[in-house]
Amino acid sequence: KEEHGDCNIPQKHPHLDGLKRWVKNQRSRFETIPDAQRTRLMEIGVTPIGNLRKEHWEEHYTQLLSHKEEHGDCNSTKGLSVELGKWVANQRKYHTRGALSDERTELLREAGFEFSSPRKEQWEEHYTQLLSHKEEHGDCNSTKGLSVELGKW
Repeated sequence: KEEHGDCNIPQKHPHLDGLKRWVKNQRSRFETIPDAQRTRLMEIGVTPIGNLRKEHWEEHYTQLLSHKEEHGDCNSTKGLSVELGKWVANQRKYHTRGALSDERTELLREAGFEFSSPRKEQWEEHYTQLLSHKEEHGDCNSTKGLSVELGKW
């Protein structure tokens, strides 16, 4: 904690694997360890694993709201970090599986988050444009009249 400011051990440090396992174990059995040990862990910032997951979710949700403020919506992938992009994809996956809580679902909806993948919708839109292009030009290979966006797709 003194070196990094918290008790969250980064994945990038394999030499700390033993400590990571120990801390994870303490977090997962937080309610069953003796009070004195739990108190000592809490004093240095170790929280139950459920709290850590909640903090992680809230941190990413806040990042998503910042992204919305900067880019106009929650569904634009422009400027999205890889980590936040994975989190967004996971929220869609959890929602589809019914594993996203009602509270989190509502927070995301209020922010304008779309649970259907924008890529799927974009694919359908481009496919429809390609069909129109084929109708007009006789095939899908002609680049005449093809928009740059459709050409890239």
